[in-house]
Amino acid sequence: MELGNRPKIPSKRGRKKLFNELQHAMIYVGVDLNEKWDLYAHSYGLSKSQIAREALEMRLHSGSNPYVNGYNNGIDAVINEAKLIDAFKMTFPSGKTFADLLKDSTEKLRRDDGTGKP
Repeated sequence: MELGNRPKIPSKRGRKKLFNELQHAMIYVGVDLNEKWDLYAHSYGLSKSQIAREALEMRLHSGSNPYVNGYNNGIDAVINEAKLIDAFKMTFPSGKTFADLLKDSTEKLRRDDGTGKP
């Protein structure tokens, strides 16, 4: 199932097929997260199940996932911008600049795009 494509709920006759394609899963979320989830679903006219499916796809999907690519591009932009700021060029006794330390810590935040390399 691709992102943004929500399954159409068929008539009573076709529901058996839908439930053969989808499987039940149960999760526990905090009260605050559940309220935000409800509000988001209502605001965008989506079911909470659809939002959960898209979130899972975003986390698990291979390298062509636009959400993961955008997220990783944002991290790259922060690293590149830091390299241009004079204050980030300050060198520590270890020989690393502040920009290098920022790069090392933000690289850990990158998400796997399905290539096996974060």
